Amino acid sequence: MKKSFLKIGLGQYLGDVLEVIPSNVIIHKTVTNIGATTLELTYPRHSIIVEPNVPVIKGKRTKYKDVLGVLEGIYSPDIKAYLLNDTIEFKKILTTPESFNKVKQAIEEIGYELYEDFFLLFDECDRITTDIDFRESIALPLEDFFSFKNKAFISATAREISDDRFDNTFEIMEIIPDYDFSNSLDIITTINPKSAFKSFIDDLSLEKDETPICIFFNSIDGIVSLISELGIGSESTVFCSENGEDKIRKNRLTVSTDIATSKMKRFNFFTSRFYSAVDIYLDYKPHVVFLTDLNIALHSLLDPYSDMVQIAGRFRNGFESLTQITNFKNDMPYLTPSEANIFLETNKQVYRTIETLRDTTTTELAKDVISELLSKIYYSRFYIDGGNGKRFNHFLHDNFLLSEIKKGYYLSIDNLKMIFENDKIKRYFNATFRNMQFEFKSIYTNNLDFKYSFHEVVTKVADILEEISNEYPNSWLAFDNRPDIYQEVKKRHPFIVDAYEILGYERLVQYGYSKALISKELQKFNKELGLENIGFRKELNMNFEVGKYYPQKELLDVFYRLNEKYGLTFKREVGELERFFELGSIKSKPYPKCRLLIGKKFND
Repeated sequence: MKKSFLKIGLGQYLGDVLEVIPSNVIIHKTVTNIGATTLELTYPRHSIIVEPNVPVIKGKRTKYKDVLGVLEGIYSPDIKAYLLNDTIEFKKILTTPESFNKVKQAIEEIGYELYEDFFLLFDECDRITTDIDFRESIALPLEDFFSFKNKAFISATAREISDDRFDNTFEIMEIIPDYDFSNSLDIITTINPKSAFKSFIDDLSLEKDETPICIFFNSIDGIVSLISELGIGSESTVFCSENGEDKIRKNRLTVSTDIATSKMKRFNFFTSRFYSAVDIYLDYKPHVVFLTDLNIALHSLLDPYSDMVQIAGRFRNGFESLTQITNFKNDMPYLTPSEANIFLETNKQVYRTIETLRDTTTTELAKDVISELLSKIYYSRFYIDGGNGKRFNHFLHDNFLLSEIKKGYYLSIDNLKMIFENDKIKRYFNATFRNMQFEFKSIYTNNLDFKYSFHEVVTKVADILEEISNEYPNSWLAFDNRPDIYQEVKKRHPFIVDAYEILGYERLVQYGYSKALISKELQKFNKELGLENIGFRKELNMNFEVGKYYPQKELLDVFYRLNEKYGLTFKREVGELERFFELGSIKSKPYPKCRLLIGKKFND
């Protein structure tokens, strides 16, 4: 794609240097809050602007009275009524990707030529790549996007796109600020993000600094746990999607699915729904914290090139400080960019070979069998239903590569330091690193008493056991007293510890609302591994040999197939498989994402 550059000065908006958003461009704004959406909302033409989530639309709808925001509760008759309103000369429609077809249908039924009469702008376009693995519907408007005569992508953190439909006629327009827009960023590396956050707020308290704090942490469970550990429930509000709302309410915490500044308290927690596009106007400058805890949720990791840039840009009146608190996980499954590309190319070749076999097969039964086999190949996940059968989705492909790249940042402190030494990221952040050491005594070991509910105690115990089971460099520990912590917890809560060692973290927390429920689950577990399942164990053992490497997917596929055959209830997870086999850590050779089968735990 061709590339052009456009300078912008301090205090200028996009409308000061660009009369109109041109067609067939991907605009890399570089900086947030330069009025790009405002330029389109005020330009004299009909427009559809696709926004990644509902809070953005609600915010813009409040600010611009002649704009229609299409979200839950807005139906086709409402859209048609807006389109037929003669007092609004230029129609401006904001919609989520999921509601786009509703807008499209209403416009066509009124009699407009959709693709000729409307300009289509996809705002925060990089979210298609980052979110599509868990939200495929975010890409729905792309089925129509290329049919529009006038169209554009835009984001402050726009990324390269592999989709070749952009190659021939599209241009990248990069906005170049001619001023320093970097911010200071304090990065705290630690084995224990919860303790580090507690130290962070303790330091503020010593300075008698009661400025509100905005914490961006993409884990509902992690947020609930942290609030509980610190005892700050009455001082906290959680901002999340509707999917997490019930869990927050069950924990008797204040929750909001929109940016309602009236609900903000001393501690304000935000999930990824609020990382981009939304405007947060405050009459004070908060402390902003990026929080990552890879022991709780891998999806809590933040991309410095996009997530952190976007979050910092949400605060339209600025912030008092920026801090990242993170741990690292050197054993998480990871492919280097080279390995990821080889993995995909190998899968692609296998997929194409089997696809050719299917297409040259003469009987329908054989075609059905081969099609079923084709659907099991990893590469098949990149194909989606299009207008003319299956179509390769480049955004799913790009998401896979990006996910591996982001995991690489958090394998070690050196990897993350390297990112912040890159000139591209230094435009945004002047980062300083400091390591926060702790004895391996968690902030919650002192709170293991029964002023909490039974389930809260179970969760706390499970959190501690997870924490002390992780491996950390000795240099990160002021004193490694993990065996002492284990013995202390075992002495105080032997039933819970024993249950954890049998059921594992997830299953214990899931059923840990009473001793009776845990006991029932333990009995169920013993039954699953009982004499009546000798057939299952024998057949499972027959499929694998000790001392050989197997792709993790193959291990899980066989395990789950036999699980269904014998009517068992195991989850398709490595943790379940490890009840039967001793497995080595994940490797990239001799196969991508493979494990060594070290031993069998049952030799029936």
